Amino acid sequence: MLTQAATRKRERVGFGRRMGAATLAAAFGAAFGLFFVTLGLTGLFSYWGDGVLVVFICAALAALAAWLAPFGGQLTVVAGLFAIELLYVAVALTPLSKALLKHLPRNDGAPARAEAVYVFGSSVRINGELDEAAMARLLHGLELLGTGKASRLVVPELAAPARSFSEAATAVMRRLGLKYELIAIGPVRNSRDEALAVAELFGKRGWKRVLAVTSPAHSRRACATLERVGLSVSCSPAAETRYDFETLTHADDRLRAFGAALHEWLGMWVYRKRGWIR
Repeated sequence: MLTQAATRKRERVGFGRRMGAATLAAAFGAAFGLFFVTLGLTGLFSYWGDGVLVVFICAALAALAAWLAPFGGQLTVVAGLFAIELLYVAVALTPLSKALLKHLPRNDGAPARAEAVYVFGSSVRINGELDEAAMARLLHGLELLGTGKASRLVVPELAAPARSFSEAATAVMRRLGLKYELIAIGPVRNSRDEALAVAELFGKRGWKRVLAVTSPAHSRRACATLERVGLSVSCSPAAETRYDFETLTHADDRLRAFGAALHEWLGMWVYRKRGWIR
């Protein structure tokens, strides 16, 4: 009887220790997730959804690791949190982001006349409005049309469940009193899909030259993707509205730029491996 009671006591103590370790690890995991989202590292997986989900997943995984191995799992979580905190400090206080961004923009200068301006896609909000990156790209595309460099605008439709990019672009043009021809392609999921769809459209219409508009960090990969499918490309990046691309003098700007830069370098590596860019 005493043996059974002692066994139950040991089980309760063991359960309590595991629960305590898992609870503390969950808190550390949530903190890790917050740093992960703040640094924009979700872009490495091309995830642009709700950051809160990432925080919950990190907390759950940390708790599970500590539950299965109370000491080792908790130690691993703490080490991971310490490492990402050091990365956060390095990004916020050093020129790391600026160095990563240095060779990403491509600007071909004064663009030659082309058959169309192509605006690479970005997010369309649930209410049907363009996000800030998409709006900056669209406005620059319209600016190029206004200079007479092309007479029509081509935009992508993003894959479901995204809202319509062309409808949002049409609404902006209507508000500005502009009446350029607008052609929608897609649906697309990535820059490779966009390049193939643009090439198909241009091939059907006998067009050769495109004015490509996207965000500065994305411009080198995006324009190279269009060139890889046989188009003549003039690359004209839009203004970056999410952070001060040129100087990155503030820590907040360096933090916002870091994830975008990592996403592009990884994207170029993947695209080269798959033969989608040279």
